[in-house]
Amino acid sequence: MVTHSIKSEPKMSYSVHVLHNGYSYLKDGVMRANCTCTLIKGPNLVIVDTMTAWDKDVLLEGISHHCSDLKFT
Repeated sequence: MVTHSIKSEPKMSYSVHVLHNGYSYLKDGVMRANCTCTLIKGPNLVIVDTMTAWDKDVLLEGISHHCSDLKFT
């Protein structure tokens, strides 16, 4: 008789937080758009789509609501 022990992988929990809702609209013949910025919290912090260079304050404000241990951006 052969027996096998099954080792389970440690479970990692993740949470997803929208830091900024994206948008797209036409105003006076000009397209205005920006992406959705999302924070994934788990063993590592991951920011998906950091928006534009002009959105630094929006990004940092959103991050501050969800974590205090961010090492760098």
